[in-house]
Amino acid sequence: MTNAKPDTMQAAAIDGFGGAELVTVRAVPVPEVGPSDETGHRYVIAAPIDF
Repeated sequence: MTNAKPDTMQAAAIDGFGGAELVTVRAVPVPEVGPSDETGHRYVIAAPIDF
């Protein structure tokens, strides 16, 4: 088993105002963790999308 960090991750992106048709899934770079970033907890922030 390897613990190598991937270079990219999948993210839902919204590039403008409008409906659900503007949401696209794309590969984005994995963000770097800085010294002041908390790594002990994981939070998921979700905003409802009104279809």
